[in-house]
Amino acid sequence: MMAGEIKILGAGIAGLTASINLANGGFDVTIFEKSPTIGSRFHNDFQGLENWSDETDVLEILKNLSLETNFWYKGFKKASFYTDLQKEFIAEDKDNLFYLVQRGPVDSLDESLKNQALDAGVKIRFNSKMTLEECDIVATGVSGKKPVGVVKGIVFDTNAEDSINLILNDKCASKGYSYLLVADGKATLASVVMKDLSKTNLCFENSFEAFSRLKQFTITNRRSFAGYGTFALNETNKQNKRLFVGEAAGFQDLFLGFGMKYALLSGYAAAKSIMEEEDYDMVWRDLVLDKQKASAANRLIYEVTGVWGYNYIANKLSNSRSPKSWLNGQYRFGLSKRLIYPFTKFAKK
Repeated sequence: MMAGEIKILGAGIAGLTASINLANGGFDVTIFEKSPTIGSRFHNDFQGLENWSDETDVLEILKNLSLETNFWYKGFKKASFYTDLQKEFIAEDKDNLFYLVQRGPVDSLDESLKNQALDAGVKIRFNSKMTLEECDIVATGVSGKKPVGVVKGIVFDTNAEDSINLILNDKCASKGYSYLLVADGKATLASVVMKDLSKTNLCFENSFEAFSRLKQFTITNRRSFAGYGTFALNETNKQNKRLFVGEAAGFQDLFLGFGMKYALLSGYAAAKSIMEEEDYDMVWRDLVLDKQKASAANRLIYEVTGVWGYNYIANKLSNSRSPKSWLNGQYRFGLSKRLIYPFTKFAKK
């Protein structure tokens, strides 16, 4: 398919993952990134590497993707949920539910992957613009695509204790969720809006007010951020031999995850298909397709059931002996999800 030289468009976590694997496999890899640095749209805001959709711990999965876990991370076995902004539901497991990581140019997951790529011999050309036609792997992120959800938030320093807090409430996050993530004196507070995207600013303000009432915390060094996510279930993620990875291909989690795992897996899938001369579509489908379909079905259930569904989730998680196992079940594409999936807007007609 392609000889020893591989060109990748975009230095996000999907493109970097592909580059690391290809370079370690003996390929001459160059990444072309239009920004002056990696992770430029982030401000060291926390995101979560979810640890429930697979039986294997996500850090072990990363190692299986030939990635070093030498970035800052912090595991959490406990999380608080709120629905009506009155009662606190607490989910606690013997295993980590997820790991917080930081996103941004420095002291982040992004920087770690960049350094791993450079150590493997990858050449990164910043402030470089290439056309799709000139590259083998397209990892350009969400640019130009229609959003399925919008996030607005702040990062800040705080005196609050480490904690994970989520709100499932349409006034705070229309058909989405709000979160307050605190670790090591830093915090991220944000609202993820999935419906009525014009209400994003109002939802964020409502989320900030709600968390301020529910939790006591100080705020210093406040910085704002915003972004959007895309989702697609494509028949193919190839175009004229170019392989699309990450959100350039619509890989995302529509339910409660941040979607980073899908980005990393898709980058690995692209590299594997090149190195082993396998069909890329078959590789990524084997790794993530069923979970993506379950995610779409979960999204439909979440939106249709509304307040009842939010309370159902909160009660299930707080009353379960293993919230991780319960969440794992939601990502299995079993009979119920197979029956629901055709009614999602992402199902192919």
